[in-house]
Amino acid sequence: MIIHSETLDLQTTTEQDLAFVLAIEQSELNRAYIGQWSKEEHITAIHDPDILHLTI
Repeated sequence: MIIHSETLDLQTTTEQDLAFVLAIEQSELNRAYIGQWSKEEHITAIHDPDILHLTI
């Protein structure tokens, strides 16, 4: 966990989080505001030392 407060949790994304991440991205309510990546793109980003992939 990078940040934890009463109103916000910010953590490094793991592969175990991807079902949640993909569901949030693909939700009709969020689609216009969140970029759409494939599972493979997320996995690549998670393992890239130059990218900090976070889940809020």
